[in-house]
Amino acid sequence: MKLGACVILCGGRSSRMGRDKTGLPFGKFPALWQYQVAKMSEIFSEIYISLKEQKAREIAINLGEDFEPQNSDKIYKFSAPNSDKIYEFKFIIDADENFSPMGALAKILSIFSPNQNIFIIACDMPFIALSTIEILRANMNEKIQISLPCDDNHTHRLCGFYNSNLAKNALNLYTENSHKIGALSQPQYTKIIKFNSADEFANLNTPNEYQTALQKLN
Repeated sequence: MKLGACVILCGGRSSRMGRDKTGLPFGKFPALWQYQVAKMSEIFSEIYISLKEQKAREIAINLGEDFEPQNSDKIYKFSAPNSDKIYEFKFIIDADENFSPMGALAKILSIFSPNQNIFIIACDMPFIALSTIEILRANMNEKIQISLPCDDNHTHRLCGFYNSNLAKNALNLYTENSHKIGALSQPQYTKIIKFNSADEFANLNTPNEYQTALQKLN
């Protein structure tokens, strides 16, 4: 049985890359976001992309789809290159003008019904192991509402499970100008799990990191 919902975060500025990194070719796909949708579709039953309205509109147009920004239930589709495989996803429009991670998370969690465990992942983290995601999910329970990975150097807060019951907490923090996701991770309901390999949590922030990732794929 597949897990529930996965939300891929595509709303960042990509300032260090110098261009929209979510649209860079990756693997056999013409865009990194498509690579992530395809990968996450292996274990999740619902895939969402969180992004700004203009980017969502551009993606829809490029796919030959009618863009319906007010219809959060509309399903968009694309096919894998040289394959009949069809991937489906929905948009979550991030209307925050400040590019606030907390604002984006509050909006994401608010669209789901209560007590749903939602997997959040940055689009530029393509090497996460599916088995790691399953371990993170297995640690969610009545007391644990956030399950995050860490390595020797970092806790990766844009790669983990968040319970939808935290939507109001996230919104309150956002309205108090607390924009870092870490402010939501209170120790009484957060589980941080150590993984030995930091490579699977690598982000593609710069052109050099992107080229390194392409070489790793090959």
